[in-house]
Amino acid sequence: MLLPSSSSTATRQSQPTDTHQPTVSSSTHHPTSNKAHKASHPQTTWLSTRHPSPDRVRKRARVSSTHQPLHAYQQAFCGTSDSTLLHLSGKSSPVLSRLKSTFTSLANLHQNRPPWHADLPTHSELLRTPFGQASSNYSFTQEASFETSLFTILKSGYLDIASFSNLCLTHPLVEHLATMIPALATVDFRSLREHDPNWATITAIPSHVNLRFLALLFHFDCHLSAAVRYLGGKYLGGHRDIKTIIPKLRPHVDPETIEVFQRVMTTGCPAHFNAETTRSNAMTYLRHGNSSSVSKHQSLVASALLKEYRNNYAVPLPSWVARFLRHVFFTPIHILDKPGRAPRLVFDALKRHEPTSQSVNNMTSTHSGCEMDCAYGDVLLRLLTRIWNLRITYPDQDIVLHCNDVKSCFRQLKHHPDIVGAFCHTLLNSLWVPIGLTFGSDFSPASWEPVRRTIEQLARGLYSDTSLRTKHRQYLDKLRWDRALFKSQRHPTFVPAKRDEKNQGVLDEDGLPVPTPHDMFVDDDCYAEVFIIARVEQAIAASIEAIFIVLGDLSISHFNKILGLDINTRQLDIGPPEAFIARTITKLQAFHDHRKAFTISEMTELVGLLGYIAASSRWLRHILSHLYTSITSALQINQAHLISSSTKFRAAIKTARASDTITTAAPTSSERTFAQSYVARTVHRATKRHFLNKTAKAELKLILTALSDPTVSKRCPIAHLVNRVEDCKSHGDSSLDAAGGFSIECRFWWYIEWGEEIRAHTLRIMRNNRDGKLISINALEYATVIINYAAIYLYFKENVDPSNPFPTALIFADNTTAESWAIKGCKRSPMGRSLGRLLCALLINNPVGLSLDRVSTHDNIIADKISRLKKETDSLTFFADLATAYVSRAYLSNLGRIIARHRGRSSSSKQATTRKSRQVHYIKFCTEANIKDPCLAHAPVETRNYVLACFVVYLIQGHTIQSTFIKSSTISGYVDAVIALHSQRHLPTPTTACGADDLVQPLITSLRSYERVPDRREMIYDNMFNLMLKASKLNPTDSLDSAILDWIILGRVTGARKSEWCQDSQTVKLTPQNLQNIPQQPLAFIRDDFTFLDSQDQIIHAITPSSISSVSSVTIRWRFQKNNNNGEKIPFARDKSRPSICPVLAALRIYLRAQRLNLPADAPLAIYHPPNSSNNSFLYITSSQVTTYLRRFAQAAFGLKKTDPMLQKWSCHSIRVTAANLLHRAKMSDSYIQTRLRWKSTAFLEYLRNTFYTAKLHTEALAISPVHLPPLETSDGPRHRDPTHFEQLTTPPAAAA
Repeated sequence: MLLPSSSSTATRQSQPTDTHQPTVSSSTHHPTSNKAHKASHPQTTWLSTRHPSPDRVRKRARVSSTHQPLHAYQQAFCGTSDSTLLHLSGKSSPVLSRLKSTFTSLANLHQNRPPWHADLPTHSELLRTPFGQASSNYSFTQEASFETSLFTILKSGYLDIASFSNLCLTHPLVEHLATMIPALATVDFRSLREHDPNWATITAIPSHVNLRFLALLFHFDCHLSAAVRYLGGKYLGGHRDIKTIIPKLRPHVDPETIEVFQRVMTTGCPAHFNAETTRSNAMTYLRHGNSSSVSKHQSLVASALLKEYRNNYAVPLPSWVARFLRHVFFTPIHILDKPGRAPRLVFDALKRHEPTSQSVNNMTSTHSGCEMDCAYGDVLLRLLTRIWNLRITYPDQDIVLHCNDVKSCFRQLKHHPDIVGAFCHTLLNSLWVPIGLTFGSDFSPASWEPVRRTIEQLARGLYSDTSLRTKHRQYLDKLRWDRALFKSQRHPTFVPAKRDEKNQGVLDEDGLPVPTPHDMFVDDDCYAEVFIIARVEQAIAASIEAIFIVLGDLSISHFNKILGLDINTRQLDIGPPEAFIARTITKLQAFHDHRKAFTISEMTELVGLLGYIAASSRWLRHILSHLYTSITSALQINQAHLISSSTKFRAAIKTARASDTITTAAPTSSERTFAQSYVARTVHRATKRHFLNKTAKAELKLILTALSDPTVSKRCPIAHLVNRVEDCKSHGDSSLDAAGGFSIECRFWWYIEWGEEIRAHTLRIMRNNRDGKLISINALEYATVIINYAAIYLYFKENVDPSNPFPTALIFADNTTAESWAIKGCKRSPMGRSLGRLLCALLINNPVGLSLDRVSTHDNIIADKISRLKKETDSLTFFADLATAYVSRAYLSNLGRIIARHRGRSSSSKQATTRKSRQVHYIKFCTEANIKDPCLAHAPVETRNYVLACFVVYLIQGHTIQSTFIKSSTISGYVDAVIALHSQRHLPTPTTACGADDLVQPLITSLRSYERVPDRREMIYDNMFNLMLKASKLNPTDSLDSAILDWIILGRVTGARKSEWCQDSQTVKLTPQNLQNIPQQPLAFIRDDFTFLDSQDQIIHAITPSSISSVSSVTIRWRFQKNNNNGEKIPFARDKSRPSICPVLAALRIYLRAQRLNLPADAPLAIYHPPNSSNNSFLYITSSQVTTYLRRFAQAAFGLKKTDPMLQKWSCHSIRVTAANLLHRAKMSDSYIQTRLRWKSTAFLEYLRNTFYTAKLHTEALAISPVHLPPLETSDGPRHRDPTHFEQLTTPPAAAA
């Protein structure tokens, strides 16, 4: 299909201005005189003498006799009587001359090739370039057509002069294409791949540049992939040396991210793209062009295209060539123009013009899950949590915010060369071929994700490299610091943050600040740090080093705009910018008292603005309800109006609602989705105006008043957003007669009897809601939540805690509708909306944060009992009885609900099923123990109590239904299920009947205490250790896994701290600078810290592989310790009975590894040999690598998923925890452990909390050897301790037999 006729001036446009343009002769050269030349150059056959068939001769004779007058005319005025040019009747001599000239130039195309063409790579050679090598994962084709074959036909030498002339006269663009092929053949395009040192100063796209690119494309026979591969270098990220980058990432970035990152940088994006399109589909998009918004922003478009060209993100070509290119597609461009933000070009990759249209996003494979999942949705919450923990650690210092912006982040990544044609678009008379990813393709965010994660992890890992501040000083000196940080006011007001189990501050186990975490929201690297200039600059320098980008112009301050929100780290609050609120107020003022109507677009824009404010001003959610219902009603009216007035809309509705039945008349899936999109778009864009009723007006006026009132806060305390332990909990319940609630932490309970006017409108009296006056149980439950919140607010108002100005409350409700209304607001129920206004009034400027959770009716028994009191006079005595009977159960249910929150919403039926499953599990336990009667009906109650205690130990060790470790509250649920078996048979309860001799409750209490230890770390269990030993047999001696295992074997006995042996990054951690100018030294062990001795305690000076047999012990020197007992030396003997876990042999392997890798004498010993590197190269072992190693084996040993939060309990510190527990297993006293593992305080007692879990997992083969239990002088004398209550329980007494 050819383009409709257009002005013949197209044949003369876009002529090349290059000085290498050839001069085309007008004379006709007849190559038949040179047969050798003809044989070597097939193009010359265009002018060769032909031998026509007899039929053609007879036909020519008839034509000649018929058109004899025309022959005479051509002889006189055209200079020829050739009958083959009869079709040119009426054409002037210049036309014939021009066509002959073009024909001749094409014939001589190969003959006139410039010499430098011989140095250009071939298409096959380009397929072997480093970036984007050919793969079956990448292919894009367009259905072949005559137009896409024209270039090949014109260049092939197939046509004779008559056919060529006939073809050129079909349309001016055909002749123009034929003219440009020889005209561009000598244009030198080699400079396109060279770096332009003045690229930053380019202010306009050179007029000839698109012809240079077209010359490049013509040289490679219109293969876009070959042209892009030829450009290489600056267009395909050639400045990135991936082979050098990857080793720098390995110490800091997880392997999965590195693998995807490497694919993105060397292969291209997306991960998979195999697609094809029809010719008609491509031409439909070409004809429709861009969005109308493009013509309204011509200057913006020109500026954006200049940026594309200047940064080598896209290649421009003349737009007329678009229809002649093979395997291309055209996507419309839209201008996204939002108030308060600069307009930007958007690649409208979802736009569909017709039901059968297929957009480029319909061709991708992103929906199949081949890309990495985007994980930046919680960046704001992580940043706020970081600010909260900084305030915990630094209560009296400023906290500053900063953000780095990666410019054009998606464009930094490149399409695979074989698919670049799928993403073309036309703008300003040019066809643009995007080489960088586009803002609009559905795979762009996912392709950026591995880069985003790499920057996050790398920036944190590089924090310890103090040389970066000097390296990037030129950028750091450009930082703009808020003057308020340096003002003479020495004591600004800081809102405090409360420490809890979930938030312990920003110090590590050694009491040092952790490296600054970086949270990257797409292209914005956000971070918070205490206002210590050195730390702030170090964090920024690490970010710069990680992303290699010049800083944005965002200032450094305690008050900054991050992710569109203003964050104040002094007041610890967050909210929308004042300009945004002012713009919203302006929109609200348009809905004045005299306004009668609105359109849907007006109302949805307003509600969108209000919804953004409501994200931080939560009180606003509860007075937006009628605006939502107004929009819903207006949509229904619009749809009804369009159905009655538009035939096209009715047809679209019918198509959109069609079923998936496969029949000849049924619409296709593509037609249905197109119709659904059309229906939704048409309904929303309808200009019909709708009546603005009194309720909506009143709501808008109320919102305007609240937002305009300076005393009404539009900001939210960070304390109400971060994940922290609630300061109090409250339960409530309602019946049709009364309601009640209580809170143990806030020391209140309440009861209210609903009045007669309320009860008369409940289901107790009314049977339906025909008159709209029925008061549902949902409204009553919602009222209960509000009363509970009011009571909690009153408590905190009368009991102000200066250290916790913004407490949070967790209210439990057993009604899901009431819970939803309290969180999101009620949209339909008139009574729910009225109660929402009451809650809105309570929430405004309220320092108490509100959160809700579901509780089953079975667990909400106390509140349920209160709500069912018949009259208020009974409440005092009845509540006292309830509190006595059920308070402990309430506490247990609270703890158990933490687990239930992660396992899904519970219900009564689920509770019953869970109880039965736990009873079956107990019966199986008894069967394994050869106990025929699980309740032991004829045994003493002490025996039944003992068996139940053994079952608790069994559960604690991980032998649960799901074979996982569980919390104390869940174990209490198991115990309750077992007690229910006894109750069914009217047997005494095994726990309460034993009184003070009960064995069950002390176990649960001890476990609960263990759970409350903050930031606890698990030990390396024996099954994990066995897996490590087994896996090590397959690892090279100097590999990372082998090296880490050697340090674990040594650390199980020495209890070395992280800082004493490994690093946080590849930058060695040194001792602090001091006033005595003593040279700084590594904190970790160096070679001189290990002294090996023989059996006669003589030092072995030359350690070689042959001297291993003579080593009997090793003495390790702790040059620097946390307890300041520097220089302490501790000997460790060789365990000859168990060489696989001998710490002396591990120390020897560490020492010899340092020798093999030529480690300097003053460098830390914990090193390994990276794979695929030179023989003597080494890297330091980092704590993150150790953590990854431990979690990998924990996952294998316990069958955990990668995302299981349980894995967070293993870290580098687990080695020291293991050492403490091994000594505890050996029955060594607390004072012995304190001395042996170099503690000055009793902090080590927190580590002795794994006894429950280790009993079953403990194997004697891996116990600590007696040779590592030397006699020591301890503070209290005893060497051994008495067995614990738990350990006594694991040895069955005779009574239990």
